[in-house]
Amino acid sequence: MQSGQQTLAGIEEALRDLKTQQASISTELETANRERVGLVADRLTALRRLAAIRARDASEDGVIDAADNLSHQVRGILEARLRTIKALEERQTKAEVERATQVARQDEQTRRIAVLEERLDHFGTEARSSLAQDKEHSALVEAHDRLSATLAKAVDKAEQVTRDEHEKGLPYRNDPLFMYLWRRQIGASQYQASGLVRMLDEWVARLVKYPEARANYALLTEIPVRLRAHAEDLRRQVQAAKMSLDEMEGKRTRELAGSDLIAELRRERERQTELDNEFERITSELAETGNQLKVYAKGEDQSFIAAVAAYAAFLEREPLRRLMGQAAATATKADDMVVEDVRRLGQVVDDLEAGNVSRRRRLDQIAERQVELARLASNFRRQRYDDVGSEFNDSPRVEDLLQMLLRGAITAADYWMRMQQQQNWKHRPGDPWRRQSGLPPFGGFPSGWGGGFGGGRKRDDDDDDDDDDDRRRRGGFSTGGSF
Repeated sequence: MQSGQQTLAGIEEALRDLKTQQASISTELETANRERVGLVADRLTALRRLAAIRARDASEDGVIDAADNLSHQVRGILEARLRTIKALEERQTKAEVERATQVARQDEQTRRIAVLEERLDHFGTEARSSLAQDKEHSALVEAHDRLSATLAKAVDKAEQVTRDEHEKGLPYRNDPLFMYLWRRQIGASQYQASGLVRMLDEWVARLVKYPEARANYALLTEIPVRLRAHAEDLRRQVQAAKMSLDEMEGKRTRELAGSDLIAELRRERERQTELDNEFERITSELAETGNQLKVYAKGEDQSFIAAVAAYAAFLEREPLRRLMGQAAATATKADDMVVEDVRRLGQVVDDLEAGNVSRRRRLDQIAERQVELARLASNFRRQRYDDVGSEFNDSPRVEDLLQMLLRGAITAADYWMRMQQQQNWKHRPGDPWRRQSGLPPFGGFPSGWGGGFGGGRKRDDDDDDDDDDDRRRRGGFSTGGSF
């Protein structure tokens, strides 16, 4: 078993690691973006040099003025872009500080509630001790234990009969003629055919001795159904007996704990909910700024795209293309060297961009995992899985599931579903009052966030009954038929 607090600590640690990785790749990409801008400026400088060499044509076509205007335009766009990035980074830093503060507050709140819950369990223990000699309580305990034992036997019997039905019914199910007659419901009141069809069906049924086989198979499939119904009735009786026990033990616990402890526990739980709402706001702010900064780091923001587009449009102008073509036709080497510089710098830009492809892909993956983990941590707290009474089965290992999520081997929805399946609420002396009071964990929690992530599974003293019910569902209780 692993405590809920340990499990949440693992999620938070993974989230910090992802933030570090994201910051590193974002820095690399932004450095590459700035290098790309520098290369653009170098190409503009080279083009102005070429225009100066071919001054007459350049002056007539306005190439020099256009290059100067473009340089000024791009510089203004990029300066505004840097201001925007800085403002987003300041917002993100502020939100990260707020989140760290909020995590500390929530952890402290969880500890405060844990102290109150332990006091409640102390009174729960005293309540059961004080009821040990109570005849009515003893009778309820005896009835509950007797019904639970009977239910366990009924479930085992139903499972055994179901296995028998599967084995003994296999010859029936493998006989296509029997299954045809069975599905037609020949011999049953539901059979609707008449005339020649009915006569032919009855003739075939007599030929293969269907009436006798049908009676045997009907009995074989009916027994599991009856035993399941019996087990379900016993389960309801067990639950009713448990509710009666909870009511008596919860009442005594409440009397011993006093109204002050109960009121304080309610207030602290309400405060916990308020902290959850604030945590949700901070998580949303981090997600928003993170997504925007990712766009800028990848060079996919409109300002950067506009700067690149303006430069591309300049290169595609006919006067400039003609100027470069004329340089190739001259005898002098000076303009040819400038043209070669322009082409070389263009190739460097292309190579730089090619290297950014994998960085952008990795940044997308990290950003996606970061958002998922932040939402998981938020949902984890909202479901109170970090409560002192929460624990997780370690099969499969909780750490392994987290690593699978980080590698992309499972989705966040898969991870959350498995965590719900592995999460349990420890049996505690104060549970009867908790179930009666409507407070967590047995009073329920807010529903989970979107994408199929729901609330947690509760575990209490009736979990043996729930496990039996799970076994019955896995057993199948098939009522289908065959020969």
